[in-house]
Amino acid sequence: MVTSHDVARAAGVSQATVSRVLSGSPRVAPKTRDRVLEALRQTGYTPNLVARAMRTRRTGTVGVVVASITNPFYPQVIEAVASQLAAAGSRMILWISEGTGDESALAAIRQGLVDGVLFTTVTKRSRPLHEALERNAPVVMLNRAVDSVGADQVVSDNAAGGAAVAAYFVQAGHRRVALIGGPEYASTAVSREQGYVGELLRRGVRLPPSRRQRGDFTHASGYDAMRAMLRSRHPPTAVFCANDLSA
Repeated sequence: MVTSHDVARAAGVSQATVSRVLSGSPRVAPKTRDRVLEALRQTGYTPNLVARAMRTRRTGTVGVVVASITNPFYPQVIEAVASQLAAAGSRMILWISEGTGDESALAAIRQGLVDGVLFTTVTKRSRPLHEALERNAPVVMLNRAVDSVGADQVVSDNAAGGAAVAAYFVQAGHRRVALIGGPEYASTAVSREQGYVGELLRRGVRLPPSRRQRGDFTHASGYDAMRAMLRSRHPPTAVFCANDLSA
């Protein structure tokens, strides 16, 4: 089996230099790095990931938690995250929070099988999130935000998006508008609804309870809510759905 010492001899450098190249250290001259990379290619060296993890206390693996892969939003997120992690020399473990996904994520966090966790769908009640934070694991929240949580959070301006929809409807001449919102525990649903309703009020358009339905971000809930509104005496002429599946 080819070892890092064999690579070092082939490249004419020390084993420590090979280790620095493998770890992505900037403390290697470009020409030296190229020589080591060529030696790696020629020798067919494959790092012993278990040994490296024991030595560095890093697994090179990041956990990613998504709600469901049936929602077209999440496969796009997964593809982008996987691409960036691969470029950084890391791997990804994917968990789907539906079913046993949360328990699997908890087990991996407890066992130190991941260097950090990216959560795309969390609430204040998410056990994996709180356990990761308690264990001081690096955490990033993407898509949904949780107030008073000490972790990096990357979110879109959902309120501005909701307001833009309201402005478009009113400018198009719609006054009998409606909303099929999402669950109250999801920050994305709350922010989109606040932006939408707030902009309607600012433009003098009222949104009565009969045209303000709430779903759970699924096809079924969107269908049921829309069917109920279409059966009303004055059905809406334009409807804002809180996500693509509801629409």
